[in-house]
Amino acid sequence: MGAFKKIFSDAADEIKKSLEESKDEMRKSLSEMKRSTMAELGMRTTSSKGNSDDDDDDEPRIILGKFSNGVLDIRDDIEELDDESLEDYKNVKMIIFPRGLKKLESEVICDQNKLEDLDFSFVTDLREIPDDFISGTTKIKEFIVPLGVKKLGDGFVGDCKAGTKIVIPSTVEKMGYINGESNNDLLVYLFAPKVKIEDAEEDIKTLYVLPEYYGYYAKQLKDCDSEARLREMPEDILILHANSFAAELAKTP
Repeated sequence: MGAFKKIFSDAADEIKKSLEESKDEMRKSLSEMKRSTMAELGMRTTSSKGNSDDDDDDEPRIILGKFSNGVLDIRDDIEELDDESLEDYKNVKMIIFPRGLKKLESEVICDQNKLEDLDFSFVTDLREIPDDFISGTTKIKEFIVPLGVKKLGDGFVGDCKAGTKIVIPSTVEKMGYINGESNNDLLVYLFAPKVKIEDAEEDIKTLYVLPEYYGYYAKQLKDCDSEARLREMPEDILILHANSFAAELAKTP
């Protein structure tokens, strides 16, 4: 283990442990809240669409979970979301994705033009972010890809404003291209050890990587004549996203 990893490995392990304990408590509270919500909703499922003439026009035909004050808290038994899942939800500002989520289809959130925040902190079984996932959604300022995802599709973030932060965990093995509003305006924090970025670099303003892989990514940027700036991962980001960092440390003898 290199000197850099020796400095941060113990801290990363402690923070990871603390994060997991906090998540367990949050999951317990969230589970209770969702059970209560489902009781109020009469246990309607994603496949139950209202056909009654008495249906409220403001009520979603597909009930995904609790929706209050712009926050959509999707219940844990939802495993898949497609491009029509959220079509009846209006004015969504934040989505809390469920622990059971396993699959996302393209353009799930493309029409949610007030969306500001995506919370994947409970998600553990998702392996792919599809093509055009955030395409058309411009108010998101930070996208933290959940740990466990292995593939990021083409245009998985699109039309993001300058300065948008994208955090990519150590589990990612393949990354498609990234779209900003204009060239070279996104900040990407890449924890993945060795990913090909020649198709993704055009809209990256600054690429932050682990020090051990600085040379690897420097060569890629040089080979594709990129204007993106390459920087070592800041210490505060390492600590904040210790789960991704610790996952990479654990794989190294």
